[in-house]
Amino acid sequence: MDIFIKLEEYLEPYFARLPQLSKDTRRLLADVWPWLTLFVGVMQVLSAWWLFQWAQKIDMYTDVVKNLSTSYGIPASKTGVTFFAWVAVGMLLINGVILLIAFPKLLKKQLGGWRLLFLVVVINLAYGLVATFIDGRGGIVNFLGAVLGSAIATYLLFQIREHYGGKGFKSISSKKVKIDKDSSKTKPSSSADSVAKKDKTK
Repeated sequence: MDIFIKLEEYLEPYFARLPQLSKDTRRLLADVWPWLTLFVGVMQVLSAWWLFQWAQKIDMYTDVVKNLSTSYGIPASKTGVTFFAWVAVGMLLINGVILLIAFPKLLKKQLGGWRLLFLVVVINLAYGLVATFIDGRGGIVNFLGAVLGSAIATYLLFQIREHYGGKGFKSISSKKVKIDKDSSKTKPSSSADSVAKKDKTK
């Protein structure tokens, strides 16, 4: 998890510059997110199981067709489920399991649960990349959609991180105001400078 913590720290200043949601919205998202995680986790595990069964049937029918073709002297190449399709099913299952593991941690508002969600976002991005090599999945368009979805999910995750024991964002405008106040304290005003110069000339 260390590499994901470093990635989190790397992305933090970029998402800190984006517009912040209101406190009520962030609190609502933090309360709803655990149950949304449970629902999506269950659906992903079930989807992985259904896709696994579907892929097995496709491979079985492909083998039957290949054997029949060979028996009649017709050359046939196996064009069943590809390697990338099996990888995609595996990643979908892993995602679902991680979400289910994260659910009780999110209910307790633990930072570990938040970081598991961040891990899922990274895996989803990798899943989108793998899916570009699967026929009928949209290719580069599917990958761009995965990138956009991961960016939105990451933005929302950083918005609610403070509710799970993480650091919250300080608005950049408030930092600028503080800097301006500090600089005004250290620098004398121009009118004060002019008065001081007049006193010296007298």
